[in-house]
Amino acid sequence: MDINTCFKYLNFISEEASRFLSDGKISDDEVIRFSVELNKFKKESTSSNLPEKLKMKINLMNFNYSPKQIELNSMFWLAGILTLGFWSILIHIKRQSTRKSKLEEIRSFSNSLAMEIKLNYL
Repeated sequence: MDINTCFKYLNFISEEASRFLSDGKISDDEVIRFSVELNKFKKESTSSNLPEKLKMKINLMNFNYSPKQIELNSMFWLAGILTLGFWSILIHIKRQSTRKSKLEEIRSFSNSLAMEIKLNYL
């Protein structure tokens, strides 16, 4: 991966985060796809010839959601139905809030890193 590809990938990650945030609800499928893309980008950048400083900053982006965590979401909904929904609604709202804030953080970080690349490397 070269600097231009890294710049384009950072813009892609930012656009994906914006797209997922635009509808206000981040589905489990979107979480998995975004996590896979981000991990793929981090892996490619680690094995590339990018400057070490840039590689370290890229590795700071973190969005770890495993399929097991997603499966637990279904169990919470079942438990929520059994408890008349109050518990599951609270858990769902908290998870959506956490996902949104993490995506906003990654979007902001990738934008600033892309700007840094544009100013210093391109």
